[in-house]
Amino acid sequence: MFVGCDNGNVSLRGTVTHSEDGSPLTGGTVCFASSTGASISRGDVQSNGTYILGTTKPGDGIPPGTYTVYLINTDVTQQVPIPGTDGDFRDVTVQLVDPKYTSPTDSGMTVTVDKSTKTYDFKVERFKK
Repeated sequence: MFVGCDNGNVSLRGTVTHSEDGSPLTGGTVCFASSTGASISRGDVQSNGTYILGTTKPGDGIPPGTYTVYLINTDVTQQVPIPGTDGDFRDVTVQLVDPKYTSPTDSGMTVTVDKSTKTYDFKVERFKK
């Protein structure tokens, strides 16, 4: 019989969608930071908007507690045509979410994780120019 060790972490996953139309966020990283700043768990957002949290390695869960949730790496580089050229393109960086979601102090998102918590889905606003 194989006996594993229980690190006390809660396996937590979820989905990040845009509040305007329900479409998934297609990139970035979800961060859960403890109020003491001693613990940060992360999960990369997949192209379908889903993430799985990890603390020391991807997918290993998160310790129970109360966390501030924010996003990082939410900008992407896209190629856009240059007007007046014959098919030339240039790289443009596009911010996918309102910048408030990229700050632990401004995001306005908190969650309390306990053994019964399995998912945490949330909606974010798009970046508005």
